[in-house]
Formats: sequence, C-alpha cells, structure tokens
Amino acid sequence: QAYKTWSGKPMFVEHKSEDTKTAVGVIIDVAMKKVVGFGQDKLYKIVCLAAIDRTKNPEVAAKLESGALNSFSMGAMVQKYTCSVCDAEIDKCSHISSSNQIDFYERGGQLAYRIVHGIVGYELSVVADPAYAVALSDYTMKF
Repeated sequence: QAYKTWSGKPMFVEHKSEDTKTAVGVIIDVAMKKVVGFGQDKLYKIVCLAAIDRTKNPEVAAKLESGALNSFSMGAMVQKYTCSVCDAEIDKCSHISSSNQIDFYERGGQLAYRIVHGIVGYELSVVADPAYAVALSDYTMKF
C-alpha cells in the first residue's frame, strides 16, 4: 500500500525539500483512518505521526504547538496518471489534461479524475495553505 512509503521520510516547511539538511522533522509512522460522516463512510485519510526538532525552526514549532499552524501536505513521486473515463494516459485523451493542476469533474453522469500509478512518498511538509481541506490536522500532541 502506497501510504506506507512515507514512513521514515523527512518533514519540511512549504515543500522546500531540495536540501535534506533543511528538514525540520521526520515521519515516524503512517496509517489510514476512515473519515466518518463523509462520502458514505467510504473515504479514508492518511494520518502521519511526525516528530519535529524544535531547534531546526523554533517559529514553526511554536505555531504547531499552539495550533496556529495545523495543515500539512504530502510530497510524492508518481509513475504516471491515467484517465478514469477512458483509461488513457493523461494528455492522450480529451477528459484530463496535465496543464490543469487538479482535474475532478462530472460529465454526462461519469466522474472524470486522475488515477495515480506508482506512488512513492518522499516528504511531509507543514504548509500554511493546504490543497485539500482534509489536510488539516485534527490533533497535535504536545511534549
């Protein structure tokens, strides 16, 4: 299962992951959790247990601890995307385009979206503005 590839990977701020020395923490463990009350209880959320080194970025650590900063984004490499409608690779069909950051719509009673293949996680980032609402943390443990 692809979500497990994030375990043991570094944690950064705003996807600035080019230099591993700028990592502020590490992902200790990863699990899938059912999101109850949404999507007929068929939706799942990836939950990361991560540890941050307060000495690396004291300002971010303080914002996480206070709850002022509580959103995250998972960085991943993917092998390819295919279309949910016609199963063709992206840009080889009329439904999905690589020029759109996010494709997810209904046309003629059929849902069009990107099917992701070969997902390998490489980082978790603390972000001020997540791409998806479910990227908000529901819990921060303080030590």
